[in-house]
Amino acid sequence: MEETMARAYNRSANLHALLLKSGCPEVIQHSKVFFNKLLEPQVRGSLAADTHMLSAVDENVIDSFEDLDERTASPIPAEIHDAINSVNLTVPSRAILQTYITVHGLKFAIASKHPGNSCAMVSSEGGSPQPAQIVYILKFDTPENLSTYLAVRRYKPANIAYDPFSKYPVLQTKLWDSRLADVEIVKSSQIISHFACLPVRLGNHSFNAIISLSCVRSFT
Repeated sequence: MEETMARAYNRSANLHALLLKSGCPEVIQHSKVFFNKLLEPQVRGSLAADTHMLSAVDENVIDSFEDLDERTASPIPAEIHDAINSVNLTVPSRAILQTYITVHGLKFAIASKHPGNSCAMVSSEGGSPQPAQIVYILKFDTPENLSTYLAVRRYKPANIAYDPFSKYPVLQTKLWDSRLADVEIVKSSQIISHFACLPVRLGNHSFNAIISLSCVRSFT
């Protein structure tokens, strides 16, 4: 038993040392609060708790996932304030800014983290889904529930008289302008699928040939 305790203590100390090193990987640094919860358990009546009481308690240790949400929340980026106000969304002034989100079993990301996974088909009221780029993923902790919204920029419709891909409906491909519209707020339930994008130039104008990957199926 003594050997097991000594081994566990050494592993804990090594992990603590890793978190303090300047060369510690970024992903480990961002997970520090979870390692603290693992390495410094507050289990009353256990040997771990008795040992822990002999040392000073770190005041910055997060006591619950509710505290974790509050302390990791960031001010809402200024560029999306207008988008939030335009949909009359009442949310706190701070939000958890996520990098990834999983919808329908598919992993999406913000454009600054993974441009490919930020390409999302977004549903519209009374219209066909439109391609958009995910800019922010925001999680709000409201009194009612924990709500997740996405700040997206939809691709503008192509201002052309004739779409050459319209001759091939089986491809289900459409030209869209390469420019993006202003930021808007959508619910995670409005995200449908990824899309593939191919830059196309016609004359002096740049477009994107876009196909929803919800149309792609694997054949075995």
